[in-house]
Amino acid sequence: MTSWLSMLHGEEKQPLGLCNNIGNCSIADKKKEIPIRGDNEKCPECGANIAPKVYPPPPIPRPLIISALLIFGLMVLIFFSQMIWCTINGTFKSVSFFPPSVTCKPSSASPEEKNKLKELESEIDKLKIRMEKIDSEVNLLVEKNPKSIQIDTISETAKLLNNELTSTQKNITEIKDNIKNQNLDGLTSKLDEIKAIVNNIKIRVEKLFNKIEQYKTALALQDLKKLFQRNIDNKNWSEASENIKNIHNLDPDPALLADLTEQLKNAQLNWYQQQAIAAIETGDMDVAEKHIIAMEQLEPNWPTLAGLKLRLDKTYKLAKLNQLITQGDWNKAKQYLNELHQLHPSWKVKLIELEIKLNDTQNHQDMANKMLNKADWNEAKKHLDKLRDADIDSVVLMNLLDTLTKGEQYQKQTINLLKELDCDNAEIKKNQLAKISPKAIEILDTFSRQIQQCQHTPKCLASVPKNIHGVLPMYHIPVFDKKPVPQSVSYWMPKMKGKIINNNKNFFIMRREVTVQEFQQYVETLTKIKQEQQFIPTGWKQQADYPVSHISWEAAQGYANWLSEKTGNNCIIKLPSEKQWRSALAYIGLKNVEFRKINDWNEPVKLKKSLTPKAVVHLFDNLTEWSSDSCLNGYNVLGQNYQVRERALANGHSSVTCSNAKESPILGFRLVIQE
Repeated sequence: MTSWLSMLHGEEKQPLGLCNNIGNCSIADKKKEIPIRGDNEKCPECGANIAPKVYPPPPIPRPLIISALLIFGLMVLIFFSQMIWCTINGTFKSVSFFPPSVTCKPSSASPEEKNKLKELESEIDKLKIRMEKIDSEVNLLVEKNPKSIQIDTISETAKLLNNELTSTQKNITEIKDNIKNQNLDGLTSKLDEIKAIVNNIKIRVEKLFNKIEQYKTALALQDLKKLFQRNIDNKNWSEASENIKNIHNLDPDPALLADLTEQLKNAQLNWYQQQAIAAIETGDMDVAEKHIIAMEQLEPNWPTLAGLKLRLDKTYKLAKLNQLITQGDWNKAKQYLNELHQLHPSWKVKLIELEIKLNDTQNHQDMANKMLNKADWNEAKKHLDKLRDADIDSVVLMNLLDTLTKGEQYQKQTINLLKELDCDNAEIKKNQLAKISPKAIEILDTFSRQIQQCQHTPKCLASVPKNIHGVLPMYHIPVFDKKPVPQSVSYWMPKMKGKIINNNKNFFIMRREVTVQEFQQYVETLTKIKQEQQFIPTGWKQQADYPVSHISWEAAQGYANWLSEKTGNNCIIKLPSEKQWRSALAYIGLKNVEFRKINDWNEPVKLKKSLTPKAVVHLFDNLTEWSSDSCLNGYNVLGQNYQVRERALANGHSSVTCSNAKESPILGFRLVIQE
C-alpha cells in the first residue's frame, strides 16, 4: 500500500507495526518494528496482533507555503483594490469573499449624461422664453379681439404647451434628485425619453408661433387697408403711398398692389382737378399751374386736363405776368411779357404799363444789391422802400431786407466786440460782414487793422481809460514748445547759444521801451523824498519820445506799480523776467531788431513812431533793460548794448547780465502784462 505521505516525500515504504503484547513479549518490550506484509499480521514471537505504527505527518515544503501565501496575498490585494475603487468612484453593489470580488455602481452620471441633461435644461429654458413671448402676444391679441374663436384656440394650445413644459421640467428636477441620491438606474433611457418629449414640444411651439404671426399679419393688413382709405379721404398722399408699400410687404399679391395704386391715383387726380379749378376762379395762377402739372405727371391722358390747360393759358396769363412782377421773378416775367406781346397785341397799353413796372422794380433791386454789397445801408434802404411801395412781395425782397438787417448788426457787433477786446468773435463778425458786403473794402480793412491791434491788447485793458492803452503798446506772446533761440542772438549773448525755449504762460510784452515823456508823468506824482529813494535824476538830455535811460531798478519797478494802480489793478504790470524776454526773442525772432552802435551814451537812438502790431523793436539793441530777476549784485539786465559788450569783452568778461547801477545812460526798461 502506498501512503500519501510516501508519495509526498517522493518514495514508497513497507508499513511497519508494533506487537500489542507489551510486558509479555520481548519484541513488544523492546519496541521493535515488525514489517506488515498483509492483513491480520501476527507477532512471530508471541503470536499477538501487530498494530500498525503511526508516523507523524512530514513537514510541508517551503516553496509550497510561499506559493500559497503569494496566491492568497494577490487575492486580498485584488479584493481591497476593488473596494478602494468603489469607495472613490462609486458605491458597493455586491461583495463576494470566495472568490474575492467587488461590484460597484457609479455615484454620479457620466459626462455624456451630464451634457445631455444640461442641453435639455437649456432647451427647456429657451422654450420657456419662447412661450413667455407667445403668452404676451396672445394677451395682446385677446385685448384686441376678446371674442375671436381663433384666438381662443391659440390660447388653449399655449396653455397646454405651458403645462407640458412644466411637467417636463419636473421630470428633469426628479432626475437631478436621483443623480444627487446616486439612483442612476436607467438614467440614459429616461433622458432620451425626455429629449423626445422636448423635441415634440419645440416643434409644436414653433407651429403655434407661426400661427400667431399669420394671425397678426392678417390683422395688420386689415388695419393698413383701413388706414390707407383714411389717408385717401384726408388727402395724405405720401402716407397713403407708404401704406401701399407696407401692405405689399405683408401681402405681395400683384393684383392687390395694382388695385390700391389705381385707387390712390384716381383720388389724387380728382383732388388736383378740384384745386386747379378753384385756383383759376380765384386768380391764383401758381397754384392752378402747380396742380395741372401734377395731374399731367400722374396721367397725361386725363379727360379734363386739356381743357384746364387751355383755360389757364387764355384767361389768366396777364394776371400771372403781374403776379411774377410782384414776386420779383424778373426773368420769367420778361418771358411771359414777350409771349403776351405776340399772342395779344391788343393788350399793348397794359403790357407797356407792366413793362415799365418790371424795369423800374428790377432797377431798384439791382441798386439795393449794389448798395448792400458796399455796406451803404442808407442807400440800400431807399431802394428797398421803393420796392415795398411797388407792392413787391417776393422771397428776393425778403432776402434783401434780411441782408440789410444782418449787415447792420454785424457791423455794430464788430465795433462793440472790439471795444470789449473780444478779438476772436470780432473776427467772426467781420468775416460774416465780408460775406454780405464783400466790396465794403474801407470798413473791412479798418476792422482788420483794429482786430490785429486787438489781438495784441490784453483783455484787462478793456475797461481802463484809453490814454492808458497809448503808454502800453503790447505784443502777445502765446504758449509754445521747443522754439530755438535765433543763431544771431548767440553772437550777442553766448550763454543763449543752442538754447531751446518753452513758454508755458501767455503774456504781453511792450513793443518798445518806456519813453522819457511817459516816465516823467510818473515822476511828477512823486515827492522829492520818493524821487531820491528811487534814485531818479533831476533831468534828461534825451527828447520826450526817446527811451528813458539813467533809470534805477527801483524807479522802473515804481513806474510798473503806478501803471497797475492806474488800471484799477485790473492788469498785473511788471518788469519782464529773463525767461519772458527769451520767450519773446524766440517767438518774434530778430526781424525788427537793428544791431548798431549807440550814437552817444547820453543820446540813445530815437524810436520810430510808426509801430505796427507785429513790430517789437530794440529787444537786443539800443538800451539794456531791467528784468524782475534778482542776482548776486542786483538784478539781471536784458539785451546787450554793443558798446557795453565790447568793453566787457575787452575786460575779459563773457557778458554783462547783472547790475546794481542807480544811474546809467545805457539802462532803460519795458514792461510785461501777465494774464
